[in-house]
Amino acid sequence: MVKTAVDQALALKPDIVIMDIAMPRMNGIEAAKRIRKQLPKTKILILSMYSHDHYIHELLETGVSGYLLKDSSGRISSGHPFRHEK
Repeated sequence: MVKTAVDQALALKPDIVIMDIAMPRMNGIEAAKRIRKQLPKTKILILSMYSHDHYIHELLETGVSGYLLKDSSGRISSGHPFRHEK
């Protein structure tokens, strides 16, 4: 049986979940909403190739802890965790 990210998070109750937006069975945005609802203390970091504003806006509303682009240079930006510096 293939488990979703939500199933895994509920079973393991991790301190942090790192996942992509594009995942099989359930996208990362929906998974983040469900994990935040059921495990509000679990931090969620999204690692994705998608830089579209609508993804970032929806994830902000979900309450994820951070969003990192897969092509990021590795530099840490100061201030808001969603700001990406090139």
